[in-house]
Amino acid sequence: MICDSLLSPPKQCRSKTTNETVIGQEDSHKWKTILIILVVMTIGFLLALCIYTRLIRREIDQQLSVEVNKMVENYVNMTEKSSSNVGNTYSKMDN
Repeated sequence: MICDSLLSPPKQCRSKTTNETVIGQEDSHKWKTILIILVVMTIGFLLALCIYTRLIRREIDQQLSVEVNKMVENYVNMTEKSSSNVGNTYSKMDN
């Protein structure tokens, strides 16, 4: 602050100002590095989340397909049994 008010600052003021500038630049580089790391981590997290969601969705679709096929098979078996029972009762009545 004192150095700023002098028209022709001495050597000590010049080196101090240079050091402060270097320290200020180091701080800005640290923040840039932290920001870059956070952005990369966020992108990685979102990418992993998308991949995980697709894998889970695919697995659920496969399980659902298996369950639907079982239910259809049970329904077909049940209708076949009921039609064979109906046929048997008619044949008994015809006799």
